[in-house]
Amino acid sequence: NGHMGIVWGIAFSPDGQMLASVSSDKTAKVWDWRTGTLLKSLDFPGQVVSLGFSPDGRTLAVGGVDEAQNQIQNAAIWTYSVSSWQRQFKLSEYLDIPALAYSPDGRWLVGGGTSRNVPIWRTSDGTSVFTLNHSHQVSDIAISPDGSTIATATCQTTTNEECTDGGIWLWDLAT
Repeated sequence: NGHMGIVWGIAFSPDGQMLASVSSDKTAKVWDWRTGTLLKSLDFPGQVVSLGFSPDGRTLAVGGVDEAQNQIQNAAIWTYSVSSWQRQFKLSEYLDIPALAYSPDGRWLVGGGTSRNVPIWRTSDGTSVFTLNHSHQVSDIAISPDGSTIATATCQTTTNEECTDGGIWLWDLAT
């Protein structure tokens, strides 16, 4: 209980103490999942659909729809310090952020998808260092356990605007 719309994503903190959720109701909620106690509710300008804790558990990243500017639908990933729930960075993108992932060492945050772009941000200062471009919307992102490879899931071929062939793209994170 707690959200007033569909829950799009959930994530446990690395220490297993918290469960976070994001929803179409424009909120992210952080719970003590053992007792069901709401620890924190974060508000956003639009629906939020993806989230993840950094590997060290110190940061929560939430991705979703931001306020439109000049009739362009913007999106963002907002990062929060778990100890204070103060916002650290707002990482801008377009349309929506259906997927995000931290590198295992916590140095990189990768997210995006609806715009067909997947930016890679440096977590220390929020700088975008590279963008992985795709011909279709990206639905999911994963980073290999050794941190060397990013996998992005997308449609590879469409017929009459329907995906007829899905694909997974592999990217070398170092290059």
